Amino acid sequence: MLMIEQLRTRTICIIGFGKEGQAVARFLRRHHLRAKVFDEQPLSAFPTELVREYEGAGFSFSCGEPITDLADMEVVFRSPGFHRLHAVLQAAEARGAIVTSQTKWFLEHCPALVVGVTGTKGKGTTVSLIARCLEAAVMQGGVADKISSDAAVWVTGNIGKADPLDLLDILEPKDFVVFELSSFQLQDVTVGPRIGVCLMVTSEHLDHHKSLEEYHAAKATILSYQTARDFAVYARDYEISRRIGQLSSGTRYSYGKGTSAQPGVSIVGETLVFSGTSEEGVLDVQGRILRGVHNLENMAAAGLAAMAAGVPLRVIGEALVAFAGLEHRLEYVRTVRDIAFYNDSFATTPESTMAAIASFENPKVVILGGSEKQSDFTGLAELITHSNSIRALIIVGVTAARIVQALERAGYAGIYKTGARTMGEICDQALEVAQAGDVVLLSPACASFDMFLNYKERGLQFKARVSAIE
Repeated sequence: MLMIEQLRTRTICIIGFGKEGQAVARFLRRHHLRAKVFDEQPLSAFPTELVREYEGAGFSFSCGEPITDLADMEVVFRSPGFHRLHAVLQAAEARGAIVTSQTKWFLEHCPALVVGVTGTKGKGTTVSLIARCLEAAVMQGGVADKISSDAAVWVTGNIGKADPLDLLDILEPKDFVVFELSSFQLQDVTVGPRIGVCLMVTSEHLDHHKSLEEYHAAKATILSYQTARDFAVYARDYEISRRIGQLSSGTRYSYGKGTSAQPGVSIVGETLVFSGTSEEGVLDVQGRILRGVHNLENMAAAGLAAMAAGVPLRVIGEALVAFAGLEHRLEYVRTVRDIAFYNDSFATTPESTMAAIASFENPKVVILGGSEKQSDFTGLAELITHSNSIRALIIVGVTAARIVQALERAGYAGIYKTGARTMGEICDQALEVAQAGDVVLLSPACASFDMFLNYKERGLQFKARVSAIE
């Protein structure tokens, strides 16, 4: 493991100057280090003042062309978008270069207790739930020698306001970091978090990973490097998650639907049954604000992680029930014309949309489609076909044709509309078929980049259009 002082005698480069690359640059500059920045985007893609600022600090830039050679570079900080198995990185390693990343460096050097969370879906919600549980314990005066009453709780990774390396120099051993981890970030990790959480793992990001096996292997690193003192939490109802859970050398807790003899949480109706854990008992979460059966799984995972960190069961229950959810995740917008509108723009996989559909018994008009991630729509199409509560579908975007084909193969004979090119047109089509008592659900099962800047803009446009309905 490299230490910061060892970097002073090494030539350093940063691959990618996006959000994570800039975080690495800030970290290096704070420690009076410099680096060469490589990015395939032209230098003009970055703010001029930002570039000048780093050039003034001794950084150099090589931008606007394919990255083909890292000659003379001894330490390489990889950004998540640059594949860990890229030939350029492999060649650099073969010459003796050390390849690291913001995530890898942070996990190797963080003095605080890290709770890492990965999975195909549910990461952001679970991370937020864990943080709420920890914050509640701190606010209630801490917990004996496990949680200090003046501990800081930080949320980072793909969610949170601060990048991991922005936190590293201010963290103390009494603090907690809840870290949302993608497969891109986990690819080069060799140190496990003290508490690792593996949620449902299915297929995603096959536009980046070379195979499903490689995607699963990247996810597995969150638990496979844990030691005997660590804790692993995993979803036992999913085969890949079960397999990853067994890789941990620490204390293993599982969660899932129905009763189980395994240590962890059994989800029975609207209760979470903790057994074989440091504190056993039953949490009744019937009064929860967070909708959806799938969010019971997120609550179970968060409860186990929080308990492993020292939060009492009573505090966990209070925090879980009171949590109102995150923007763009099954977010209630408004009811107009006796039609309830929900924004689930964050649902960019078929599995997350299937969970959203199952969250409502009302007749539903579901808005599907977007940009391509090579997802398999078979399961979603079959669920829709056999559902008794789908009023109609609004199908949009690049993936519209593939979704329609999957529906036809499944035998869907219901109403669907296509051809909408703007959010206004999408909502107009939904209003044409929705009836009083229905739910209109934006849960696209796809990314957004064909029609919108990102899932957030898609969700914001939906909310703005719905707010304008008279």
